[in-house]
Amino acid sequence: NWPAPLPVAWHTIGPADRVPGILARHIVDALRLRVPDLSADLVVAASRLRGHDGDEVGQAEASAAALAEALEAVLRRSTALVLDDVHEIASVAEVSGFVAALSRQVPTALNLVLVSRDPLPFRTARMVAHGEAAELGAADLAFTVGDTEELVERLIGVPDAGLARAVHVLSGGWPVATRLAVEAVARVPAAGRAAILDTMA
Repeated sequence: NWPAPLPVAWHTIGPADRVPGILARHIVDALRLRVPDLSADLVVAASRLRGHDGDEVGQAEASAAALAEALEAVLRRSTALVLDDVHEIASVAEVSGFVAALSRQVPTALNLVLVSRDPLPFRTARMVAHGEAAELGAADLAFTVGDTEELVERLIGVPDAGLARAVHVLSGGWPVATRLAVEAVARVPAAGRAAILDTMA
């Protein structure tokens, strides 16, 4: 559990991040939006993390260790860093190695969240076994019927268990689909909601 309020820095990984130094720079930029007092030296250090001839994976891992050490020294409060779309760098060994090394050496004050459509491109079983990491899959994040009932009542204004069950069956509990379905039926009178759900199906 994270303490509240907790600063959350977010970076969505894209094609430009397929170079360790660029990803490192983007990580620091994202953190500085939430932790403005981060040292400017971190930005300079991140910009120097580039691929090198020879052992690129080893260099990337060393760069991650250096970045983790620098963040350990400057982070004064618990902060979350979300790296979204990690699957984008799965095929680039030095960059996935950089993220893997950072996750193994993450500073005490930094809660690292890796979001991916596919399994992570590195092993996490040892970290999970030692309680240093947790893995959440689609089933863990899915809405229950009760969650859907709460969302229906909040967005429509009245409880409707039948509607909630229908939305849950339609969406399979996938949070985004559940939210979109409830928002769609909330715009029409009750008599027309079944037709909207039929169209979505």
